[in-house]
Amino acid sequence: MLNISENPIREKVSQEVLKTFEKTSVNRTIKRFLRWTTVLTVVVLVLLFVPWTQNISGYGKITNYDPGVRPQDVQSPIPGKITQWFVREGDTVHAGDTLAYLAEVDPSYLDPELLHRIDQELEAKRLAAQAYADKAQAQANQVTALRASLVIKRRELDLKVHTDSADLQAAEVNLELARRQYLRADTLYQEGIKSRYELEQRQQSFQDAQAKFTSSQNNLSQSIAERQRLEADYAEYIAKAESERFTAISSQEAALAEIANLENRRATVEVRQSYHTVRAPQSGVVSRIYIRGIGENIKGGTPIAELFPISDDRAVEVHVRPMDMPLLREGHLAQIEFEGFPALAISGEPGMNFGTYEARVAVISQTPESGGTFRVLLRPTEQWPERLPFGTGARAYILLDEVPVWYEIWRQINGFPAETYPAPDAGKTSTSMEESSDSEK
Repeated sequence: MLNISENPIREKVSQEVLKTFEKTSVNRTIKRFLRWTTVLTVVVLVLLFVPWTQNISGYGKITNYDPGVRPQDVQSPIPGKITQWFVREGDTVHAGDTLAYLAEVDPSYLDPELLHRIDQELEAKRLAAQAYADKAQAQANQVTALRASLVIKRRELDLKVHTDSADLQAAEVNLELARRQYLRADTLYQEGIKSRYELEQRQQSFQDAQAKFTSSQNNLSQSIAERQRLEADYAEYIAKAESERFTAISSQEAALAEIANLENRRATVEVRQSYHTVRAPQSGVVSRIYIRGIGENIKGGTPIAELFPISDDRAVEVHVRPMDMPLLREGHLAQIEFEGFPALAISGEPGMNFGTYEARVAVISQTPESGGTFRVLLRPTEQWPERLPFGTGARAYILLDEVPVWYEIWRQINGFPAETYPAPDAGKTSTSMEESSDSEK
């Protein structure tokens, strides 16, 4: 009954008749289940100790590493209206090629002869400035002539003053002599020696000497006053000439300022007219045209077309969580899976991946994006597919340290950070990137 005998009778007795055999026998399904459970347990235990590469995953897109060759909008530098297109969407252009032509809409620049008229104004202002300069020079010459004339006149009057002063001294001597002769004649007349007629003659001579003395004083005072008047008059003449000279110089400077403003305006008009032709800033493909039709008015700075530069300096821009930022270092390896390309990626086993491409961390942004994630740029370390349009989606797995599977499960359950490894030196990283770019070329 317990099935412990060495001579079983199970094959010799019909088990359908006896209920005891049914209750004491072990079902084959249970045996099979136990066997498979044992096998799976062993397999799971083995898998728990399999090496697992920790990683940081993120989704991003294809971009260009050099910011100068990323897709850009070609903007209208001035307000205007498009009168002619020279390209279509999908055309390849080179730097300096004409994309479109703009016509003016600003009333200040509508005159087709604007530059010619500004040149005429400039010529008139230059002539006026030259005339003012000549006038200032003439006034300066006049001031010089007045000062020279003043020197001559001053010498003449000085000589006259000196002569009148000598005449005054002579008149003073004659007056003193006449006074003495008169007093002597008067004394002799009182004594009866001189006649009254002789006394009257001496008195007449004394009065004439007084008149001459007074006249000499008046002449000297007049000469001195005339010299002072000469100084005042010539000071007025010179001041007036200097004032006119400074006025001419001021007018000349004002004319030169207007000339500078006109030259500035002329340069502005020339530059603005050069903006009528919208040119490609660099070589690339015209991927999109925003303006519809001909004759549409646009404002300055309005995008009119999108230019996709031609460049092989590609990179992948991915976004990672803030909690993963402390683990990242420039130079860390990464595996990239591109949209549109068949791939089989196992994030923890990079050696078993199929259809993924290697890259290295090149740039780690230190400021968060609008969504709270951080931007990371990955550059290739091997040849990437040739046809990777800008903006193609990509999933990146930034590889960290290797740990057992059981440790990774335990870490994920407890929310602990991953294990990182020292990034390669910057020199080695740059060298490998240069070798990769050389191989791409």
